Amino acid sequence: QLIGGGQPNDEHVFDVSLGQAYALRAEGLAGWRRAAQATYRALTTRFHSTNPSTWREPRAMFPQSALGAEQPPPMPFFDRGTFEQVIELGR
Repeated sequence: QLIGGGQPNDEHVFDVSLGQAYALRAEGLAGWRRAAQATYRALTTRFHSTNPSTWREPRAMFPQSALGAEQPPPMPFFDRGTFEQVIELGR
């Protein structure tokens, strides 16, 4: 369920909104526990298994069109992880 703070980026399957990211940072231990329990219930229902190793999302594919003489081969979408680096420059 989405909370305030906008919608997640629709280009990446597992992104969260600014509001969701804030909630994850600000949530206490009891909230994390409730979220984990609700997530476990939702995933076991969705994938019909209590074994997390079977919870696999099918690989998303980029929609492509012909770029010349022939159709390009199927191209999988590789959802990226997030990495941020902050560097302070001084004298």
